[in-house]
Amino acid sequence: FSVSCGACGRVCPTAAMGWCFWLAMLTVSAAKEPTPVYPRQMSYSCTMRVKPGIKDIFAGNNFTGVHYLNADKKMMRTEWLMTCPNGSCGQFGSSPTSVGINAHGEEQAMYQTFTNERLPPGPGGALAVQCQKLPLHSSVFNESWAAGAQYRGVHYLDGRLCHRWSNTVPWAIQRVQRISDYYSDFYSNLPVASISEDGAIDLRYESLTVAPQPEALFDVSGLNCHAPGSSDEETRLLV
Repeated sequence: FSVSCGACGRVCPTAAMGWCFWLAMLTVSAAKEPTPVYPRQMSYSCTMRVKPGIKDIFAGNNFTGVHYLNADKKMMRTEWLMTCPNGSCGQFGSSPTSVGINAHGEEQAMYQTFTNERLPPGPGGALAVQCQKLPLHSSVFNESWAAGAQYRGVHYLDGRLCHRWSNTVPWAIQRVQRISDYYSDFYSNLPVASISEDGAIDLRYESLTVAPQPEALFDVSGLNCHAPGSSDEETRLLV
């Protein structure tokens, strides 16, 4: 006597029904391969390590900070604390230092904030801020970031159960779009990490909050931003 195993398309003798059941389960599981996806609006804490010795102005630097993004409005804001080798962050000042980027895709503008060490610090070591308005020559987000993604199964990453995909690029466009492995949480599918195949960039996501991000979070009107080299550069400072 035999029965048909509808899920797997096989006819199984009753003695092999257990085997048929597990084959059906494997078939169903394979059909539910996860899809890599980023929430359209969220905020999160983040760390990024840039490998020493590579051809990059930030080689050897470590970043910690908070990101806010609203992909529907093509906006993303990052606030970084940057730690650099040898106690110096070059044109950005001594290490550690702070730098922020507020990208406005519809406006095709990027607002960059950084410290002004020419002014005396405030209590607690607070440093005055400068803001530059720069042209944005690319999109804020690469909507085809996972078009060539290849699912590599379930992996542990630093003790966390994750889905892993290879052959992706960063969703938030970077100066260099390196081919990367992307990791998401096994249970929630929320972002965990994006690590470039060449080991140059290691980006980790923490404390994600998926919620609407109002435009007020990206408002730069109070930062007195200016174009680089403008005549009033010395006076347009947040103190």
